[in-house]
Amino acid sequence: MRGLLTPWRRPLGREARNEQRKLRAAAFNAVAIAATIAATIGPIVTPALAEALTPAPRLALGLVAIAAHLFASFLVRDMEDR
Repeated sequence: MRGLLTPWRRPLGREARNEQRKLRAAAFNAVAIAATIAATIGPIVTPALAEALTPAPRLALGLVAIAAHLFASFLVRDMEDR
């Protein structure tokens, strides 16, 4: 029960800390992948988006994708060695 009340508490084991870092990085990489797909093939998959996704929003989505990926790589930078 104590673990449920303090989810922000740092885990005790090195493996658990590494897994949390990897999970956070995977979530931001998923955002990067979704933004890339939306920017590149979004109008093809959903023709109604073709008018809304002009070059400016596509560029913005591309920048979001790059930023999310770079943040994910920043999150795993502190992985602990054995």
